[in-house]
Amino acid sequence: MTNIFRIHGDNIVECERLLNIIISQVKLYQYSAFLVSPSTICIDIEFSYAGNNYSWIIELLPGFNKAGRNRWEGNIFDPLRENGSFLDETPDAIVTKIDDSWETILYALEFCSTLQAGNQAWQRSGRAFSTGRTGCPYLYIVDFVKYELDSSTRVRKALRFPNAAVPYSYINFSRNSNNFVAQVYVRSEEFDKTADYQLHDFDENDFADKEMAAYMVKKMCGLDTSTEEAEIMRKNLNVVLFLSKRFNSNRNFSGTQWRRLYTYHQGIIRFSIENSTFNFHKIITEKGHHGKSPQVLNLIDEYSIGLAARDLPFGIIPANQRPMFAEQLQNIYPPSAVRLLTKSGIPIKI
Repeated sequence: MTNIFRIHGDNIVECERLLNIIISQVKLYQYSAFLVSPSTICIDIEFSYAGNNYSWIIELLPGFNKAGRNRWEGNIFDPLRENGSFLDETPDAIVTKIDDSWETILYALEFCSTLQAGNQAWQRSGRAFSTGRTGCPYLYIVDFVKYELDSSTRVRKALRFPNAAVPYSYINFSRNSNNFVAQVYVRSEEFDKTADYQLHDFDENDFADKEMAAYMVKKMCGLDTSTEEAEIMRKNLNVVLFLSKRFNSNRNFSGTQWRRLYTYHQGIIRFSIENSTFNFHKIITEKGHHGKSPQVLNLIDEYSIGLAARDLPFGIIPANQRPMFAEQLQNIYPPSAVRLLTKSGIPIKI
């Protein structure tokens, strides 16, 4: 029996990249490619995997129905939206299986080769959250590592790392949603432990490209993927612990704290309230200040608690601190009588 799959991709490059990962994991007996339309390639393969023989047809469908485009009769994002996806941002590729007249989504992927630092490190988290909340497994594949480049010469300036909170957010989301959503770290062309001391203690066994590829093929074969999922998550945690060493522990969770949080699964807000040793601090440039914003920020510094890291753009004001915070905030912005005029010209006092 021949099974039919589709790889919906943002473009043909994403489709073929995913196809090559799949093919690299199987023992091919037969391979042929043909066009069913000027835009659609079909791959016919026969192979063995895990002691079984398979016959597949894989259709590559480049270009999604988005941004006003109508490339395909059906829109692959409709079932995702109907099941809870609410953002316009979309994954790079979605793999589906065709059974009779039904098309079932198996998993989605995102490839990332950009610098994983600052806002960029969080940029695609919305896609993972929006897709993952539908129950669709989601893999975010990160080329590790990347360097910041000089804007004019494009010469390397510095090695940049994401905060450990970024990969941990995927672990936490997977555990809370009971759906497999994970980052997969793979070796980038720039990774060289001998050239940069900051990579010296990175365990290259934590690259998870083999588990990722096995997961993809097993998912399509209908085999159990729990071993691959557990191993990818284990390696995710190891990356969290590695990244925690790259940041000042006086301003960020230490590796010990991340491991305790993971082990006891306490919930990061409660854990931060009970264990954080630093406050939340919002950084604003001098020209960005207006009115009484410096006083407000000083007040936040006094009563807040940092969540994972002092400089991340979110923090906590614990419940027992809120009455005093509110009182002092009211001193900065005291209530005042405001006079409004109705259409008739009669003033209303608020």
